[in-house]
Amino acid sequence: MYYRLKDQYALRGWQEKHFCLLDLSDPYAIPLRMSASDFFVLSDCDGSHDLEETALIRSFLDRGIIEPGTAPLRDEQDYIAYPFVQRSSARISITNRCNCRCPHCYAADENGALADEISFPAFGDIIGQLKETGIRRVRLTGGEPLLHPDLENILRLLYNEQMRLELLYTNGILLNKHILGLLGRFEPKPIVRVSFDGFGVHDWMRGRNGAEHETLNALSLLKENGFPIEIAMSINGRTINSALDSCRQLVRSYDCDLYIFYTSPSPRWLAAATEKDLLSLGEYFDFCRDLCAASIAENWGCFIKPFLHPGNRFKESAQTDEAPLNEAAKKAGRHTLLDCPQACAMIHIANDGRVLPCSGFEGASRAEDFLTDDDSNIYKRRLKDILTDSSYLEPFRATMDDLLTMEDSCRSCRWLYLCKGGCRLLSLDQFRDDIRYDRKSDYQCLFYRGGYYEKYTHAMKEATLEKQRRSDENA
Repeated sequence: MYYRLKDQYALRGWQEKHFCLLDLSDPYAIPLRMSASDFFVLSDCDGSHDLEETALIRSFLDRGIIEPGTAPLRDEQDYIAYPFVQRSSARISITNRCNCRCPHCYAADENGALADEISFPAFGDIIGQLKETGIRRVRLTGGEPLLHPDLENILRLLYNEQMRLELLYTNGILLNKHILGLLGRFEPKPIVRVSFDGFGVHDWMRGRNGAEHETLNALSLLKENGFPIEIAMSINGRTINSALDSCRQLVRSYDCDLYIFYTSPSPRWLAAATEKDLLSLGEYFDFCRDLCAASIAENWGCFIKPFLHPGNRFKESAQTDEAPLNEAAKKAGRHTLLDCPQACAMIHIANDGRVLPCSGFEGASRAEDFLTDDDSNIYKRRLKDILTDSSYLEPFRATMDDLLTMEDSCRSCRWLYLCKGGCRLLSLDQFRDDIRYDRKSDYQCLFYRGGYYEKYTHAMKEATLEKQRRSDENA
């Protein structure tokens, strides 16, 4: 009997998962990883092999993956083995123009000469290259992406090319019903991450009078139209006093998730901040502990992502004892890469064409002339070649063995397999010349060795008990 792969399916493979089935009709589909034996049987379902109807073949039929027939497969269904680790999505900075002047902006012109924006033809070419490398999910950022003169065409192109728009980063000032109508065509609706730094301080943090009122109007509009909302809040000496109450009120008013980050020492922030605006890392860690504990004890029901350590996205039911995570990381071996969960899942494309590990590298790397080579610029080389071999890959090449060889202090550290040498961007921020793996930033070492990890997990457990006590009192 002759069988063929249904038209919606294609065979794919990546460096770390060689045999996968991909549903081309669903831009949100995650590649289905398969055993080699099952995959080889499926690869024979090309309309030209006479196959016995085994239990495996019947399973493929029942699941709607194959059908009887002799028609040849389309070219895009044939097996493609990408010679790089899979990246599931791309964050694209479509413009550096902005209608605010935030003192903490990491993409500001103080960080180096800026290009203006990605033209619509160039954006179309980038989308073609993303599809060529198996990336079908996109996030739009800037600058302020809503300022791009071809925004409507960009959104229509993404929709017509069946790309998933995962997330839109914005200050919210220009959001209106027309733009939300374009965004609402995507199913599911994209997450809209709005920057808001707290009641009473937001105008100063955005360098714009009336920004707080404009942003709150945007949040109301998003909620009214059923969009999932994330609020990004920068924590520093200026915002910390109002931050907890602001988060509590925002979650209750807009049913949003929270993305909390430490105001990093970008060139503009260092120039603008006064002594009262600065915040120690310890104060930031304590705030994140109190915030997450309050969200559990008070049953906020939202996700909170404080920038603390890998995988630290908390909900009220989150596991708080992460010792097993460290043990699992140890079992993965000394040869595992010093990876960042976000950078290994996503690429960032700056509006000057540079392919970067994350958006935070955009300004700092330009200022330090790091990761600026043409070999990692999508305007100079094809993305598939950049992902295969280029300077973009340098932050990902080192292994645990390399770290242990270069850094004596890591060998005996109990947190080594969770920390993995710390955040490379933070090292660039601190040392300003490179992201060598033997030069960790103070950030990660302080969090683990300074006892904040234990304080954090202890507070989560105590908050869970407090929530249970309140529930029992109200029963």
